[in-house]
Formats: sequence, structure tokens, C-alpha cells
Amino acid sequence: MARPEKELTVAKLAEQIRQAGSLLLTDYRGLTVRQMAQLRRVLRSRGTRYRVIKNTLFRRALEACGRAELSPLAEGPTAVALISGEPPAVIKELLAYSKTANDLPVVKGGLVEGRLLSAAEVIALASLPSREQLLALLVSLLQAPLANVVATLQAAPARLAALLHALAEKKAAESAPA
Repeated sequence: MARPEKELTVAKLAEQIRQAGSLLLTDYRGLTVRQMAQLRRVLRSRGTRYRVIKNTLFRRALEACGRAELSPLAEGPTAVALISGEPPAVIKELLAYSKTANDLPVVKGGLVEGRLLSAAEVIALASLPSREQLLALLVSLLQAPLANVVATLQAAPARLAALLHALAEKKAAESAPA
């Protein structure tokens, strides 16, 4: 690549890094071309671009956008997942794919919502429930006390009505001729 082409590539990559909410770095050694294409399709469906980039160009792009803390992870064959969707969902997809492809690609680490994560932390993040599951849990936790209040408020008038009905039946039975 000529120098102007490299500079353009670095500038485009830096812009993609800025636009991505999170980054995930993997070692792709051992993946076949077919597996790589399949993984790209899977991740693309989650709003993620999965690219193999020269480490020197990647480091320059990281420096250009103020993310130099990721540079040590760019050693050896490196592929980058530029995540613009939900990071845990993408990580789960990547790890699920990895189980079907002889534990490839290997996660090196990443940057999730501005925080540098090690490979172990990335894998731990994948074990968390999805955003939708957490929201559903929150709604159910908020809804339970309200349902109890409504049930209590509805029970008092129902008991009063039952008591008045029983009292009316007793009065009717007392006043009826024997």
C-alpha cells in the first residue's frame, strides 16, 4: 500500500472506531475462509462489522481516535468486531459461534462502552442476561407491589359487600314468619 492509501485507510478505520460503541479483538488463526464469512454474516445481523486489519494500521487508527489503550491487544493475527448494537448480544453470538468452530476465534479483549476489558471480562459479560431480559425483570419487580396494592384495594369493598349481603340475609331470616 502506498503512503496516501495507508493514511486514508487509517482515517476511515479511525472513523469506524469512533462510530462503534464497542470493540472486540480476537485471534482468528485457524478459521477457514468459509468460517470467517459465516461468522461475518452472523455478526452483521447484530449490527457488527468483523474485519481483519493490519496491526500497524489498527494501532495508528486507535491513536488517531484516542483509544491507544487497546494497542497491546493488537499482537499477532487480529480481527476486530466493530459493535454498534448491544455488546453482550454480539459477544454471546461470537462465543456461540466459537463453540461450533473448535473454540475459534479466540477473544483477546475489548472496549465495551468506554471500558477496557480483558478476555475473561468479555466472556463474563456474555453470561449476563440480555437488555430485554433485564428490562422484563425490572418491570415485573415494579409491577408486583402495585398488583398487591390493587388486590388489597379491591378486596376491602368486596368484603364489605359480602358482609352487607350476609347481614341482609340474616335480617330477612329473622323477620320471616316461622
